[in-house]
Amino acid sequence: VDALGFLASQASKATIRIFGYGLAFQRHGMKCKAFGISNEEADFIDTEWYGLANSIAKEAVEEVQSTMDPRTIVDMEYIDVGPYVTVGACSTEDREMNGLSSLFPGWYHPSQLGYDRYFEALLDNLSIQ
Repeated sequence: VDALGFLASQASKATIRIFGYGLAFQRHGMKCKAFGISNEEADFIDTEWYGLANSIAKEAVEEVQSTMDPRTIVDMEYIDVGPYVTVGACSTEDREMNGLSSLFPGWYHPSQLGYDRYFEALLDNLSIQ
């Protein structure tokens, strides 16, 4: 929060966007085909770890916005990529999140298709089409 507050105070005319995390597994009721991950583990990690990380990121942005000097105008927003990144590592086709089979350090990070979805979320947030 301190780093975001400092950034906002020093770059008040900047457009600042903080992205959430795409859920790594996204089982959607199917059997998870991610190497070495059970259905229960996939659900737990998506809900607990990624859910917590997204909550923290969103709350940090809200905290910075609420504590800024009212005379400072900061264009800072949290972008939820959940509606955009919808195919996780549990899938075997068109993954937007890499599984263990990708090259390290890409494990459980967006694939190129996933980064394309992040870009779509940014364009929609900025209303650029």
